[in-house]
Amino acid sequence: MLSYAINVEKDAKFALSFPETYEGNNLINIIEPLYDNLKSGEKIKFKFKSDIENIVISNGEEKEHLKKNENGFFEKEIVIKAKPGGNIQIGQSFGFMTSYYYRYNVI
Repeated sequence: MLSYAINVEKDAKFALSFPETYEGNNLINIIEPLYDNLKSGEKIKFKFKSDIENIVISNGEEKEHLKKNENGFFEKEIVIKAKPGGNIQIGQSFGFMTSYYYRYNVI
């Protein structure tokens, strides 16, 4: 049997959870952020590992396209532009269409 304790040093205002997943989520491996709730206006680093191309982050009204770097990761630091109650989605772009695999809540 395994047991462990988690110490929270700051006041926890929101429950931590992983982003919501959709079918096809095995195509993109999230490295960061691993928590679900992203704060509107906050600068967040996104990092993924994937064999697919054309990864896109839907950020409010904008889409951020990511390119694979020399280490084989898709990385981009963005300011969360979606309003509280909205969401950020991660997916793959196919021209005019996008298939989304992950969704983060914006607080």
